Amino acid sequence: MFMHTIAEQKEELRKTIRDRIRGLDPDMVRLSDEAICKQLIENLAEYKEANTIFCFVGTHMEIDTSLIIRHALKAGKTVAVPLCISMGIMEARRITGLDELKPGSYGILEPEDSCELTDSKDIDFAIIPCISCDRNCERLGQGGGFYDRFLKGRSFAAAVLCRECLMLEKAPKEPWDLAVDLVVTENRIYRKKT
Repeated sequence: MFMHTIAEQKEELRKTIRDRIRGLDPDMVRLSDEAICKQLIENLAEYKEANTIFCFVGTHMEIDTSLIIRHALKAGKTVAVPLCISMGIMEARRITGLDELKPGSYGILEPEDSCELTDSKDIDFAIIPCISCDRNCERLGQGGGFYDRFLKGRSFAAAVLCRECLMLEKAPKEPWDLAVDLVVTENRIYRKKT
């Protein structure tokens, strides 16, 4: 029997899950986004205690994080978002409002070049995207390696946002794939088992 490599398994899963995402009911997606953001804002100590957060800006295929970003700014937190600077490499740039975002690499909203660079050692908590993940905080990303490189050697806690209906029993993992500390869904918060 032919065995797929882990890389091939991941690609097949990405395709399957992207198809499932496209088939989701828009009203369910909106309510799910709101519930996930509310879960993080109201129930996650790592978020509440953080002075500086790093947060991805969700695309139409991801969780809409604008609610979190607005809440964090209103609460007086420093908010940094990703700016792609080259293939697989991104920086954290500080924003003071969603109006500082413009379409950038891959059509993703990114901060303007004039936004101040935030050193990763100043980040207290990071909110990371995924296509899917499992309950032990292993994530399946888009495949570009941006976030694995960004998370390498980190000193801050990191969470992924994922719809419960898109979670995997076990995410396939390669040696360079980095797990996060938490998974936030509309139903609950999962913590990495040590």
